[in-house]
Amino acid sequence: CGARVGVASLARPLPPPPGSAAIFPAAVAAVAAAAGAAASCEPRGGDRSQIYSGHVEMVRFEGDLLLKQQQDEGRGDREAKALEALSSSPSWRPFVPKYHGIVKDADGKAWLRMENLTAGMQRPVIMDLKVGTRHWSPGEKEKKRLKEMKKSATTTIGSIGLRIVGCRVPGRTYGLDDAENWGYKPGRDPSAEELPVVIRRYLRTETRIRQAHTFATALLWHFREQGDYVFMGSSLLFAYDSALGDDAPLRVSMIDFGHVHTMAEMRAEAVAEGRAEEFQARDVGYIKGLTSLVSMLGGEAAAP
Repeated sequence: CGARVGVASLARPLPPPPGSAAIFPAAVAAVAAAAGAAASCEPRGGDRSQIYSGHVEMVRFEGDLLLKQQQDEGRGDREAKALEALSSSPSWRPFVPKYHGIVKDADGKAWLRMENLTAGMQRPVIMDLKVGTRHWSPGEKEKKRLKEMKKSATTTIGSIGLRIVGCRVPGRTYGLDDAENWGYKPGRDPSAEELPVVIRRYLRTETRIRQAHTFATALLWHFREQGDYVFMGSSLLFAYDSALGDDAPLRVSMIDFGHVHTMAEMRAEAVAEGRAEEFQARDVGYIKGLTSLVSMLGGEAAAP
C-alpha cells in the first residue's frame, strides 16, 4: 500500500536507557485504531479493520496523511488547537503527529489532517493503548462523568493507568489468519496481569520492545517536567509492518486530543471544587500510566 517511508529519528536528543538504542521512531503520525470491519489496506496507506475508535467513517487515508473528521460539541476545535500547539512545540514535537491543518470536503464537513503512522505499510498491525486515569473533561455532563468514574474504578484505567482499546497480535509467522485481537473494543479486555503479556506479544522482538521502552521513558521524563497540559482519553498508538517480520521497525505516537486541557483550566476546576490546596500542576494520571508501561517494558533508567 503505497511507497514505504522511513522513520524519523528523535528531533529532541535524549539519553537512552542503558542497553537501548540511541534513536527511537519519532511520532510520525496518528491513526485512530480499531476493530470489527473486514481487513482492507487502502491503496494509499491504511487498514480500516484497525480503526478501534468505532467511527470508521470519520477516518480517511490519503497517502502519507490521515484525515479525521472534526468532532462536535467543541471536541474537534479543542483537538485542532491542541494538535497545532503540540506539533509546533520543540518539546512536544517528537511525541505527536505532524499537523497539516483543516480542510473541508464538498459537503462542507471539516477534516483534521495529520501524518499517517501506517503510511507505506503492506500489512500494518496496530495497538491503541489508552493512557491516564481520568477520561472526562472539566464541566462534563454528570451522566458522562459518572460513567467514566465507574469505568476507571472497575478497569485497568484506575489500577495501572493503561487500557488496551484494540490490539492485533500477529500469528506465529506474522500471518493474519491466526492473529489475535485484544482490547475492550474487540471484546477481549486484558486484566492488569494479562496486559503486559499482551503488549510484549504484540511487540514480539527485543528490538521493538527496546524501541517502545525508549519512547515511553522519554515521554515519562517529559511529563514529569511539563506543567502546561493534562491529557484525558488520549492514547499511544503503536504500529509496525508485519510483512517485514522481525525486521519491521516500530512507530509510536500520542493520538486523540479532543480532551486536552491547559493546567490553568484544571486549576480553575480544583478551585471551584474546593481542592485548591491539594492541586498538583502535573498530569498525574498520565504519569501513572507511563510509569506502569515503562515498568512492563523493562523498568526505568536514571533520569538525564
